[in-house]
Amino acid sequence: MLEVHSIRFDRQEVIAAVLEHHASKIAPIPADDAVSIDYRIDQNGKVTAHLNIMRDPRTQDALIFDSVDLTVALVKYCMTRGVPIKKASDKWVGLVDSGLALFVVSSPSTPRP
Repeated sequence: MLEVHSIRFDRQEVIAAVLEHHASKIAPIPADDAVSIDYRIDQNGKVTAHLNIMRDPRTQDALIFDSVDLTVALVKYCMTRGVPIKKASDKWVGLVDSGLALFVVSSPSTPRP
């Protein structure tokens, strides 16, 4: 038997999560520069996120986060906000009703009758 949990995120939460993750790996991006985020499915069927950055009124860039980076970013986001996620679990991201969700699958911690 497996337990399956899904945690849905609104766009602002995903933007915050990927900005925090990017800052911890590479360099911070001012939150005011992040204008939107779009979700896409890549050629392997995995979710990617395209974070649109407006550096100045004439320069717009997009940072692309693959499903692994998205999963790590959302797990870290949950952990820093006190949302419990089992370490010994499978985790991945997926689209639900055009929004992003983190799926967590694990064995139940206690047997059920």
